[in-house]
Amino acid sequence: PAPAAGGAAAAAPANKKQQSGAARTVDLSGCVIALTGTLSKVRREIVDDIEAKGGTYAKAVTGNTTHLVAQWPFMTTQKLQAARAKGVQVVGEDFLRTGVKMRVFDKASANKASGVEWQYKENDGSWQPYTSDANDIVETAYQDWLQDPYIDVRAVRSGAWVYEVDFNSSKQTNVQHEAHTQRPIRRVTK
Repeated sequence: PAPAAGGAAAAAPANKKQQSGAARTVDLSGCVIALTGTLSKVRREIVDDIEAKGGTYAKAVTGNTTHLVAQWPFMTTQKLQAARAKGVQVVGEDFLRTGVKMRVFDKASANKASGVEWQYKENDGSWQPYTSDANDIVETAYQDWLQDPYIDVRAVRSGAWVYEVDFNSSKQTNVQHEAHTQRPIRRVTK
């Protein structure tokens, strides 16, 4: 459906990292960090980043490991299961830049959204509204994104699925479905 009468699709703010002009300094001293999955850079570059910030790289999850960086921290793999069994914090790659553990927004953490409707684009080109619960969850994640200029994406749990929502590019990716379905999204004011 088209945006509600009198409404318009809201444009995403400019890239917040570019606006802020300064990067957050992260000290990883005391952190022993293992990696799993395909990340945004080659492993050697990530290891160099960890060590430059005072952290220690671990090739495997052991009792000394403090953090496991995973592409999708909410997935279930053998390495992730081992980390959770040992009490290791599982974090997203943004943790290396921000020092902040990824939060998963869900129904329990959502605030009631009013005056906005979130929509996703179907394969046929039509825009479909999120369910009421999903709308509240995504709006809560969006408001969080507006407050934090350092983390691009938010993890959102809606129903049985977990999505990565990138508000800079206005896209959602289903990180649990094997196809990792990606769709454009938009915020429509009512």
